[in-house]
Amino acid sequence: MADGAGLVKKASFLEGESGSQRETSGKHIARTAKYDRTAIKLRLALEEWMDGEVRDSLGFTDAEAPELDLDEIMLLDTQEAQGEMIANLVSSAPNPDNIQAFRDELVERLKDQQPMIT
Repeated sequence: MADGAGLVKKASFLEGESGSQRETSGKHIARTAKYDRTAIKLRLALEEWMDGEVRDSLGFTDAEAPELDLDEIMLLDTQEAQGEMIANLVSSAPNPDNIQAFRDELVERLKDQQPMIT
């Protein structure tokens, strides 16, 4: 194998002023990409659920539905603050009896999510 065939390529990254090195194989990079796709799929599923609930349970039409910024909600310090923000955003719902259930379920589902703000 003098031509280098079959060798695993690695990338080195220097960190900080100390010059310590971290090596990352192609296999690690593939796992990172898979993780990112999984996070995106989870976020998409949450947004689709939320859009359906806003229409079906709360009774909003697409034109009158409020904008719920999940990243902004997740950045709040407490679940109580998240719930208050959600309730305020959907307070004009045609079916106000369902606001509390929607709020509680969304706050619960947000526990497993991470903000996608970079």
